[in-house]
Formats: sequence, C-alpha cells, structure tokens
Amino acid sequence: MTGSSDHIFRENVAPVFEVFVREVLGVRTQSLERVELSQPKTSEREPDYLRKVVLQPSGEPVIMHLEFQTKTDKLMHLRMLEYNALLRRRFGIGVRQYVLLLKGKGSTMRTEIKEDNLYFRYELVHMSKVKFAPLVESGVPELIVSSVLADFKRKDAAAIIRRILVTLRQAVPDERDLQKYLTQLDLLSHIRDYDNIVINEIDDMAFTYDIKRDARYQQGIEQSAHNIARESLKNGVSIQLTAKITGLSLKAVREI
Repeated sequence: MTGSSDHIFRENVAPVFEVFVREVLGVRTQSLERVELSQPKTSEREPDYLRKVVLQPSGEPVIMHLEFQTKTDKLMHLRMLEYNALLRRRFGIGVRQYVLLLKGKGSTMRTEIKEDNLYFRYELVHMSKVKFAPLVESGVPELIVSSVLADFKRKDAAAIIRRILVTLRQAVPDERDLQKYLTQLDLLSHIRDYDNIVINEIDDMAFTYDIKRDARYQQGIEQSAHNIARESLKNGVSIQLTAKITGLSLKAVREI
C-alpha cells in the first residue's frame, strides 16, 4: 500500500512540477527540463525525481532532486550525499535536494554532515507541515488530492475531507477523470489513516464511486500494484525501483 501511495504522489508531481515546488517547497522557477541519472545496473537505488531548472529571479541553473519517504531512513544523509556527488559529476552544475516525508510530523533523519573537511545538507520537508489552503484552493486536481497530507491545523478531519471532495468535484467535472482522482485520494489518505473517513464522506456525498472495505477491495489494491509494476517495467524502470514504488517483493516483480 505504501509503495502505491509513493507512486501516486510522484505521478501527481510530474504534470504540475512548477506549481508544486512553488507551493510546497517555496522555490520559483522560470524553466525546467527533465533529466535522468544513468547508474550502473548493480546500483540498488535511483533518484525518485530529477529536473534541471532555472531559478527565479537569479537565473541560476540547478538540478532539483526530490525523494519521497513514508518512513525514517537513518542513512538518508549518506544516500543524499552520494546522489549529490553523482549529479554534480554528471551535470556539472549545482544541486538542490529535498526529501519529502509523507507521513508523520517528526523524524530522526539527519539532514546534514559536518566534518573537518566536509559540509553537506539537504532540505527535509514534512508534508504534514505544508499549508493546506494553497493546495486545496489551487484549482489543480493533483495538488487538491495531495492536500490530504498537508497541515489541517487540528481541524476536524471529516470536514477537511469533505472540503477536498467538494473542491475536487468542482475542478474535475468529467466523471471518468474524477474516478481517477478519487482513487488517488483514497490511497493517499491511507498514509494518514484517513481512508475510512474518505470512504464515508464519499458515500455521504453520493459520489459515483464503488469501493468496498473488504477482501475484494484489498484484492483490487494488490492488482493495482501489479498493473503499476507492469507499466513501469514496460517503460524501462529497473526491477529494484519498480519494487520500491509498488511495495511488491523483488521476486513478485521478476515474475510479472
């Protein structure tokens, strides 16, 4: 489940990257370009998200690197340092790195390294501390869905979910497209244990959305993970990364 949620979040960032980094990371860009970091096939990890951007107002070109986490990684500082060195060598320009923690308000992850001959740091962003209003009021379906992970300021979760659903319906009039975003909202809400609230509010608001909290529903989630894995492999994503984003075992991915 967590792997599927990570994948959805990454998928939603892609088409609205410029708006996302402005509203969530506070970074303004004037242009962006998709880039890739080719690594040896023996490498177990690949960067989650890379873009070459030109910053505003400085005009400075940098590589922007995003990683998405749902749990603490005590070696994240070393992992990000390794990525930083590889990216600088590959592209020859500065690198800005962010880790977005999708679950929890606190983290024991180190964000910097201070030694006599080395200083390194990356930015750790807690989605639960990101302002809710700019996301839900953005008019962008991908950001509206992502707002379920933002800071509600201790407001009633059911009321917040209701607002997300109303805003989503206004932003997505097409019923088929709405189904897609409702599914994404349901999966992302699982990260904060709001999935039952989402289902109840969908039922109360008479959305045309058929989802059951039983064995058939769980089977559907598993099938979704396999579908995501199949498409990822078809598009050249490595077995290791496919396993990470879907939550499936390496064995299960190899058998697809």
